[in-house]
Amino acid sequence: SLYSFGHKSDSEQAHYLQILPSKLELTHDHMVFITGKQHAVPASSLRVGDHLASGEVITAINQVIRRGVYAPFTTSGDLLVNGVLVSSYVAYQGSDHLAVGP
Repeated sequence: SLYSFGHKSDSEQAHYLQILPSKLELTHDHMVFITGKQHAVPASSLRVGDHLASGEVITAINQVIRRGVYAPFTTSGDLLVNGVLVSSYVAYQGSDHLAVGP
């Protein structure tokens, strides 16, 4: 269940990676589950051809700017966004390690 937000702003702009065809949009540090990996990986490490945990094959990764910044925290550490399993944790910049928050 949701218990807090690390970020929650309707007006702040941010850079996101848009993962197609799922239309998942997340920052490069946010973690996402892919097949063949035991743990979530930073979105910045995703590549075209990777399989999301939902089974979808990534066909394109676009950089977009969006208004609205949301980082929900859940008790399980997992979220389902646009049908894609992601983590509420983020990677330390430049690493594959999780940053445990809040």
